[in-house]
Amino acid sequence: MYKMYAGEWAGTMCLTEPNAGSDVGATKTTAKRLPDGKFLITGTKCFISSGDHDLTPNIVHPVLARIEGDPPGTKGISIFIVPKVRVNDDGSLGEANDVNTGGIEHKMGIKGSATATLNFGENGKCIGELLGGEREGMKIMFQMMNEARLGTGMQGLAAASAAYEHAVQYSKERVQGNDIMAGKDPNAKPVTIINHPDIRRKLMWMKSHVEGMRSMCYFVGYCMDKSKVAKTEEEKANWEGFLDLMTTVVKAYCSDKALLVCSTAMDVYGGYGYCSEYPVEQYLRDEKIATIYEGTNGIQSLTLVGRSLGQRKGMNLMNLFGEIQKNIKKMKEQKELGKHTAILEEASNACLELTMFFVQAGKAGNFMLPILNAYKFMEIFGDVLVGHFLIDGAGVAAEKLDAVYKAKKADTAEKQKELNKADIEAAFYSGRVASAKFFAVESLTTVKARCEAIKMDEKSPLEMTEEAFAV
Repeated sequence: MYKMYAGEWAGTMCLTEPNAGSDVGATKTTAKRLPDGKFLITGTKCFISSGDHDLTPNIVHPVLARIEGDPPGTKGISIFIVPKVRVNDDGSLGEANDVNTGGIEHKMGIKGSATATLNFGENGKCIGELLGGEREGMKIMFQMMNEARLGTGMQGLAAASAAYEHAVQYSKERVQGNDIMAGKDPNAKPVTIINHPDIRRKLMWMKSHVEGMRSMCYFVGYCMDKSKVAKTEEEKANWEGFLDLMTTVVKAYCSDKALLVCSTAMDVYGGYGYCSEYPVEQYLRDEKIATIYEGTNGIQSLTLVGRSLGQRKGMNLMNLFGEIQKNIKKMKEQKELGKHTAILEEASNACLELTMFFVQAGKAGNFMLPILNAYKFMEIFGDVLVGHFLIDGAGVAAEKLDAVYKAKKADTAEKQKELNKADIEAAFYSGRVASAKFFAVESLTTVKARCEAIKMDEKSPLEMTEEAFAV
């Protein structure tokens, strides 16, 4: 373990199999008991990030497998520690452990990460040691998986941030087209594209989503810290409840929106964005996998609706919406953001009402309604959270901005606009306020309509025959 913490040895996570991707319970990898308490591992895993390389002398593989005789499905799965090279009793490396690379996947993106198919026990000599108890594989694996899901959300945030920053910089340098306000003036000079309204709208869309996702990810990190220092079991349960509720949202929402941010950044570049001389085409390729691995976003949405919303009898959800309501109550009277907070309130109420609608539909036997609309609900839920964090942050920013204006004696709209150009603090705070306003009008205004659409219970995708899907 020390060698892995120190970076001397590498590690992987071996879950996926060629015929058992998201359906982990269908794994065919087996573990046969040996007299010394160890196990003989046989099976194939695919899409294993950094599955094989020569950067370290050893790679430790946690492998999901079923002990011979154990029941089918996820309940019968155990997890094993399988090193690439066996370790002697004195800690030195011994012989190879019959872990062989079957091939390297050729991927759309993340080409710097070798993603391998690994064959365990091709020659009947792969030895593994049980990690934890028997048939506890899924419980143990999810400790890693939930952390990986949060990491995937952060990956989305990082890609989106980079794409946005490059797009802003490019738009400030790329000269093309005349200022639209110049009309047909033949003497008008070309301007940088950041002066074009459509480019500004694209940049604002990216900016608001990046800032909202960043706040959401930071809040999850804050919940982790607070749960560690909680003074009571109830307090600890509440903070961990936020984590349980938001983990799937951070993974799915942030990775999906990040992909759209990267795509929008490419639009800002125009044709050059599609070329590899500029960075955004790589961001777009690399980010796509984040919507798929660590559990596809469709599966994340099903987990949110089918499990997370009901945890602790719905207390986690109510606690989170309680925090949103506190923010709304605080911000409704704020001069700059009052009407935008009202939009957040309507969206929040609609989302919560839809959640209750799902509960009633399930009780009435119409469980397919929440299942069919799980992904749409995740998007709505994510939008409400992002709107909440943006409004909350904008409230702080508005106070700070007023203080800057007073200190710099910017007491008119014209002086304030000039200060926003010249003063980095004023520019930052005014940008945060603008992001919250834009997101409220651009995204939150659609939440209620989207919720009402789901309640219409349109089931045509389920009712039409497979043959009808033909073009």
